Amino acid sequence: MSQQGRGLGWTGSAGPDYKGAARLLVASLKRNADLRGRVLSGAVRPAALVSMDSRQLATTQQQEEFAQLEDKAMQRVTVLGSGASGTLTTEYACKKCGGNSCNYLESGRRDIGKSETWGSKEGATTSRVVTCLGCGNRWEVGLFE
Repeated sequence: MSQQGRGLGWTGSAGPDYKGAARLLVASLKRNADLRGRVLSGAVRPAALVSMDSRQLATTQQQEEFAQLEDKAMQRVTVLGSGASGTLTTEYACKKCGGNSCNYLESGRRDIGKSETWGSKEGATTSRVVTCLGCGNRWEVGLFE
């Protein structure tokens, strides 16, 4: 092994995390022609490539499917469309239409397995699902406890 390779922290053995990341990267480059083209043209630098997550490595079609699934999940969580009333506010501005007349519902999520096992609420996160009354656009806003 060259001294240059040792300087980069290579110890001669790759752990399971490294191997999994390498497999994901190779598979993504094989199936995603757009990503492959951007890498070959130099638009995506190697350092940026290895730091991408699976969603960033996905094809355009897969990214659109992820977005649709997130929208459907958001609609299931939000009950504003079924006649339930939220809290009226002008605290948020809609990025779609620019209006600030909105409704919001508190949405608490927690890691139930963790809290039941350990009796804590450390896994709890709170967010608001905001709906623009002007255009119906919905988005989620994270809140800090």
